[in-house]
Amino acid sequence: MSTQENNKLSRRQFITAGAAAATALSAFPFVRTGRAQSDKLRIGAIGVGGRGTGACANALEAGKGSVDLVAMADVAPDQIEKSLNALKTGSRELQGELQKNIKVDKDHMFTGDEAWKQLLAVPDLDYVILTTPPGFRPLHFEAAVKRGLNVFAEKPVATDPVGCRKVRAAAQEAKNKGLSVVVGLQSRHDPAIQETIKRAQDGAIGEFKAGSIHRMGGFLWHRGNDPSWSAMEYQCRNWYYWTWLSGDQIVEMVVHQVDRMNWTLGAYPISAVANGGRQVRTDPKFGNIYDHMSVDFEYPNDIHVYCMLRQIANCENRNENRVIGTLG
Repeated sequence: MSTQENNKLSRRQFITAGAAAATALSAFPFVRTGRAQSDKLRIGAIGVGGRGTGACANALEAGKGSVDLVAMADVAPDQIEKSLNALKTGSRELQGELQKNIKVDKDHMFTGDEAWKQLLAVPDLDYVILTTPPGFRPLHFEAAVKRGLNVFAEKPVATDPVGCRKVRAAAQEAKNKGLSVVVGLQSRHDPAIQETIKRAQDGAIGEFKAGSIHRMGGFLWHRGNDPSWSAMEYQCRNWYYWTWLSGDQIVEMVVHQVDRMNWTLGAYPISAVANGGRQVRTDPKFGNIYDHMSVDFEYPNDIHVYCMLRQIANCENRNENRVIGTLG
């Protein structure tokens, strides 16, 4: 953006764009210096589990008093109180004056299947945080853009091709409307990763020849069952274990590593061959995802990237990207 174009931005536009980005990374400087505006930003959050609560805290901390949290929505009736308690006195407690920026009253706590629609209808919202299970992201993102809201959407933004196409179309509409949209791929905002990839692209390790991705960890959470929950609520509370909600580990978690590889190589895979299965996570409570898989990604110029994923306890853990060049 040129200096001339920059000068055309109103203070409100500037802080809105910055605050949406700050939800992904709380150190965005243009949020910290944006307090000169006369009115505060009003934000709402759809999906306030652990990630949603953290995103709310990030936005309020980065806003330094210029952002008010005014509405929350979640399918689970008990989740909003848990989230507010975490922000006020718990694991994500906001310090000092920031407590005054939590302004979610009873009339703006929305629960149930239609909660997201009720939140998006709240007047005078500036941007919305989308942190439900990923399977709902395309629907919520499309509706938020249609409403004209700036968006922070946690990754991944979809779990299937239909959802991806819906997000692409909504993203173009957001661009046409001049909205700020940020996705939770935090590597894109990490100066160390930015510099490392820049040096690799500038030839520090020579011509790229091959690569590997490892995302190998142990057992994850499971939130159990409750006779009062419907089948839908049970799956939503244990969303990671259902492919329609999470996309499995390669979509939900390894999106970070694949994104970094695409970024480094400056390309997308042109083909992929994969396998996987359930060796340990065989109980029906673990839904229909795998506990291990591997993929051979083929990129242009006959560059192959081997990707190994695993979530089995008491094994060696590894989380890394590696690119091999002619010089190192």
